[in-house]
Amino acid sequence: MANARQFMAARTAAWANISRSKFVEYISGNGNQYVDTGLLISGKYRIEMKAGFDTIPTNDTWLIGDWSYSRCFLFGYYEGLRTRVGNDSSTYSADKSFTKGPHIFKATDTNTFVDDTRGGINWNTLPSTGRKIIIGKSWHVNRSSVKRMFWYVKIFDPRGNLVRDYKPIRFTNEDGKNEGALFDVVSGQIFRNEGSDDFGIGPDL
Repeated sequence: MANARQFMAARTAAWANISRSKFVEYISGNGNQYVDTGLLISGKYRIEMKAGFDTIPTNDTWLIGDWSYSRCFLFGYYEGLRTRVGNDSSTYSADKSFTKGPHIFKATDTNTFVDDTRGGINWNTLPSTGRKIIIGKSWHVNRSSVKRMFWYVKIFDPRGNLVRDYKPIRFTNEDGKNEGALFDVVSGQIFRNEGSDDFGIGPDL
């Protein structure tokens, strides 16, 4: 699959084959594969995500988000399972000892969570730049290439409206091959990998 393939350019071919798609248990990647939600971090979106790893990472390994100059909106692994919404040097995080999962990661109006472990939040210290909520991409040079696994991702606006409801699928692409992607139930659109390689595909549901 071509690198950095934009969703809009591929939308017609993807949609033409949606009738040949299947919901799957999860999709997975090693940090080279990612989905761009098109939503800015500065929008203060709330998150609920079921995700995990196949083994303990050896370095920083984020599942979703982005950062800019120590201002973070990140969920994943950093010396344990962690959420980080706010200034990177602050204590606005939920930290939990590592297990493979899957785990439920959340950002609500007032807190972040890894399962039932609660952390703080500071929406006012998020980046004001054009950083977006990215699913699956690794941002650190010394990242781990362990498998990241995604069961679902829900994104809500600050008023509580569901704006993205991603479910993993496999579908027949324009080359006649199975391709893993995220299907957004809200918009009825397929969000394809915009990185390199391909998402791994879990069992059919």
